[in-house]
Amino acid sequence: MKPDRSNYEIWITDWLDGNLNECQSEELMAFLDDNPDLKEELKGLDSVSLKAPNLVFKNKRSLFRSVKEIDDSQFDNLCLAKLEKDISPELSADLELIVATDNARKKSHDLWMAMKLRAPEVIYRHKSRLKRSTPAERILRISLVSLGAAATVAIVISLMLILPRKQEIPYAQAIDTLTIESPLPLQYSRAGEHAYSRVEKLTENAPDVIPVMADRHSVPVTEETVSTDTELPPVLTAETEFKRLQGPEKISVNLTADIIDAEKYLSASLIPYRPDYIPPLIEHRSNVELFMAKLFHEKIMKDPNAGTKPVERYDLARAGILGLNKLFGWELALDRNTDEQGNTRSYYFASRLVRINAPVRKDPENL
Repeated sequence: MKPDRSNYEIWITDWLDGNLNECQSEELMAFLDDNPDLKEELKGLDSVSLKAPNLVFKNKRSLFRSVKEIDDSQFDNLCLAKLEKDISPELSADLELIVATDNARKKSHDLWMAMKLRAPEVIYRHKSRLKRSTPAERILRISLVSLGAAATVAIVISLMLILPRKQEIPYAQAIDTLTIESPLPLQYSRAGEHAYSRVEKLTENAPDVIPVMADRHSVPVTEETVSTDTELPPVLTAETEFKRLQGPEKISVNLTADIIDAEKYLSASLIPYRPDYIPPLIEHRSNVELFMAKLFHEKIMKDPNAGTKPVERYDLARAGILGLNKLFGWELALDRNTDEQGNTRSYYFASRLVRINAPVRKDPENL
């Protein structure tokens, strides 16, 4: 520290008391030479000099106080020092002597000792939020989150490709084979030369025989019984040409009157037509695929209303673009254009450098 106009008085006082060394004294004199007005003050102080008299105070012991004579403020300070364990052994012994001889101060001492508060066992849950992270740590944390999302999408796609799907049967496809399981023996007729044939129902409750008109030029009828015993070997299909029988010209059925009356009104009733009715969708996805689709829409795409809607490749691409925007701060955008029927016509991709509008030649597949 060098002398200046803000501290020159301190330097002059130390010089008068002899507290400056030779180097500091030279700095002070050089400063005063540069400031003649301040040097005049030093000349006035040279003539002022006080000498301490050689006096001794004889009643010095009368200034000391005994332990019992301290006032209440000093007693409170001693109690507080003891409570905070900031008291010397000598003062602690004096305090114990006061407490032992004075009942009023003993009560005050006990109150001081009882007023210590214990810290509650409270844990701050959001302690991690108080920690400040560097830019490198932020990038690392965002990278880990993005990698976790990418790994989740990869697992979803892998499960969808690995797990077998339910066999889908188109509605327009005809059934080639019809298997009938019955515990009763089956009876079938092979074409013969008789004009009439009969088919008997092998049930206990319906022993009636319904005559059926056959073709006049048919061959004789041969009746055989086939047993459905499970121990028989599998049936081998032989290449046999059967002649298709012509249907009867008329079939007469005798029914009771109550059946006719009961069915009369039912057969004459009209079924209302509902053009806005949409049959329920038959779901062919497994429970794992439904769970993954719901998890993708709710957790990644933040769309709680999507439910278990099938995940399209467009959704996966859009999720990847959103992740890149959050990670690197890019301004990428992906959108698709549809027609009036809701079919995808083109995909539109935009960034700062390039814009692409790609038409779609076929409908995208769902995952």
